[in-house]
Amino acid sequence: MTPSAVLLDLDGTLVDTPSTMRNVVVQAMEDMVGELPEAVRGAIVDRWIADPARHFCRYEIGEITFADQRRARFAEVAAMAGAPTDEVHYAAWEAAYEKRHGAGVRPYDDVMTFLDRLRLIPIAVVTNVRTEFQRTKLASAGLAERLPGDSLVADVEGALAAGPEAIWLDRAGNGHSGRLPLGANRVGH
Repeated sequence: MTPSAVLLDLDGTLVDTPSTMRNVVVQAMEDMVGELPEAVRGAIVDRWIADPARHFCRYEIGEITFADQRRARFAEVAAMAGAPTDEVHYAAWEAAYEKRHGAGVRPYDDVMTFLDRLRLIPIAVVTNVRTEFQRTKLASAGLAERLPGDSLVADVEGALAAGPEAIWLDRAGNGHSGRLPLGANRVGH
């Protein structure tokens, strides 16, 4: 059966956001404080990716704003780097992070082939992140001309709520730590 349209998530599905975040979170911090020891760099990356206080999850479910979760995560990693956590330093870090992140994302190796296979089907990108930031990523990844427009909760449940069949591309192959919403399908990479 050929679908009449395809809605795709951007982060972690089309573009390798996790790899970009690993690099950019440290680079933006080093813009503020200078070169960090490798152990501190690794600890910052681990903390940012793991997000043990679940700030991003709290944003996804509406408990806090996107800016609140980003600010809280910055405070955690800045403390690890011995950097100031005041608003001035946060604003500088945030600007460096967004500039580097938006310009640094790359599509996964299989994305262009996948999009070529769908060339006769309307495609759109659906995201739960600010539009202007996502447009920068699309352009940097070379996808802006091809697409007009990964969070299990926001992406899969959003697709289910909109009515189409939801298929989650589990690139990490870990089945996600949460439960797949009823009615959704999982495809491993």
